[in-house]
Amino acid sequence: MQPTLRAKFRRLTAGIASLLTAAAMTTGVSTAAFASTSLTVRVTHGGKYSATAPQILLLDHSVAAVACGTTKAEGALTNGTHTGTSPVQLGAISPRQLHNCDSPIGTGPITVTFRSLPYRVKADSATNKEGETDLIIPGINIRESESDCSFTISGSAAGYYVNATHKLHLTPKLPITPINKARLTLSHVNGCLGVWKDGDPMAIVATYKLSIPVKIIST
Repeated sequence: MQPTLRAKFRRLTAGIASLLTAAAMTTGVSTAAFASTSLTVRVTHGGKYSATAPQILLLDHSVAAVACGTTKAEGALTNGTHTGTSPVQLGAISPRQLHNCDSPIGTGPITVTFRSLPYRVKADSATNKEGETDLIIPGINIRESESDCSFTISGSAAGYYVNATHKLHLTPKLPITPINKARLTLSHVNGCLGVWKDGDPMAIVATYKLSIPVKIIST
């Protein structure tokens, strides 16, 4: 990997590794083991949306396996009151294929594709006084490939939404203790110089700004 790329990855992962190491240890329960907690979630100013994030990181053991530039998504959040056992479905999101990606392995052009779209967006906590609500996105299926490395990321991604900024943060570091714990896992690893391995815990880190001023209040 070129010196400039190494520096880029150091900048991207600075401050993230220590933050996510503890988080990764607490995200070991699959979505099949949801807790039995009822939520009532009110969604207003919802509907179809587009969203943009300035960058997205796919982390393996808190280290960036892939770092991509500006990424976009689209979807819809359904207005009204949604009641049920957490996590409560609110709508959907469909991230687009990623471009301008780098890898610390550096084995050629990288393609990152989101498969099995759309993904469901579900509320997984009560809303705190800052207007933040934990979310969980199950059904994640991401395929990464480059000349000497390929792998699949699957499972559920953790995140939260902020009413004041209309931003969806994908991160295992949540403002509220989640009712259910998300898990993303690496599989079908081929090549990759032995750096990435089947069963590695993964995380997605990105901040999407939504095009609509949707408000989520969960109790």
